[in-house]
Amino acid sequence: MQAERKLKDSENRNSAIVENLPQNIYLKDINLAFMMCNKNHAREFKLKPEEIIGKTDHDLFPREIADKYEADDRNILVTGETEDMEERQIVDGQERIVHVIKVPAKDENGNINGIAGIYWDITEPKQAEEIVKTRNKVCITHWVNYRWASVSPI
Repeated sequence: MQAERKLKDSENRNSAIVENLPQNIYLKDINLAFMMCNKNHAREFKLKPEEIIGKTDHDLFPREIADKYEADDRNILVTGETEDMEERQIVDGQERIVHVIKVPAKDENGNINGIAGIYWDITEPKQAEEIVKTRNKVCITHWVNYRWASVSPI
């Protein structure tokens, strides 16, 4: 009975972490079918987490995108390496940029048995970064033009 209680407590702690983080989190099996996901990930598809279980990217995305995600995942299964990248997506007709981290999931013996992924929207910070870059270029251009005008004879 105590072992069951410890297991339940552990599951509750893990669930609390996964469900309360603002990121989208999922776990896929070796066949790249979703084994679990948090509510944030399921919400992306207007589904509940239990409705995602057993589906693959081909059930959720257009073919071209699903093929790319599957290729990325298969590469992780083969190499065992983490992928950390930014991707552009179209959601409800709007482009967004997401930061994606995918890692090989491993069993207790260290054998790869799936993919764990986490991603989050970074569109606003990226847009702000572009605004700052543009403003810096404008400021530098004005400064250079001002300096050039002040030293060049007329």
